[in-house]
Amino acid sequence: MHTASEAERARRVMRGWAEAGPPREPDPRLRQEIERIRRAIIDGAVPVLDEYGGLQAAMKRRAVLTKRLRRQPRPGSIQAARTWRSDRLAGTCYR
Repeated sequence: MHTASEAERARRVMRGWAEAGPPREPDPRLRQEIERIRRAIIDGAVPVLDEYGGLQAAMKRRAVLTKRLRRQPRPGSIQAARTWRSDRLAGTCYR
């Protein structure tokens, strides 16, 4: 049996797949800051890394920004769908 929270999560996921969000480009500031940190790491730019609290802190900040960039709204990915239903497996629960 599925819990209400699992069902709600499934609804949100399916809605995200089916509904196209407003077309928009990712915030360019995110990409700029990610690139700035990347360059600082490659070049060993200690003053830039120090702005973030050192190498480890800069790497953590870059990870957070990259995750945020990936989570920005994108267009829906389902264009069409069909459903099929069978009474043969009615009542069967899969996990």
